[in-house]
Amino acid sequence: MMNLARVRTTGVDITTNMYYHLNKKHSFELTGSYSLQRAENRTDHSSPHYGKQIAYIPQSTWSIAIGWQNPYINVSVTNSGLSERWATNEHYDGTRMGGFAETSISLWRGIEIRKMSCIVRASVLN
Repeated sequence: MMNLARVRTTGVDITTNMYYHLNKKHSFELTGSYSLQRAENRTDHSSPHYGKQIAYIPQSTWSIAIGWQNPYINVSVTNSGLSERWATNEHYDGTRMGGFAETSISLWRGIEIRKMSCIVRASVLN
C-alpha cells in the first residue's frame, strides 16, 4: 500500500429494507444494499496509471438478506460480494484479484434469564 497525492472518488450507495408481517408472531424482512464506487488515481496526469482504480478498492459491493422472525427460532440468509479489484495501483499483469460472493445462514433466538436478555446464535459462513 502507498499513499497517493490526489484521488478522485465518485459513486452511489443504495440501501432498502422491506418488512412483511404475516401476523403478530411471524414476519419477514428483506434488506439489500449496493455500492458503486470509482476511486481513481489523480496524482500525475502524465503517468500511464493516471485514472486507474486504486488498489484493493472494488467498484461494486452488494449485500442482500432475508430473515424470518417467529416464536421458535429466527432464520436469516445473507449473500454479499464484491467485484474485481487490483493488488497494485498500476494494474500490472497478475495483480487482478477476482470478485467473489459469499452466503451465510444464521439461526438465533432471544431468551430471557431472570432479568437479562440474551441472544443465542449459530451461523454457517461460506
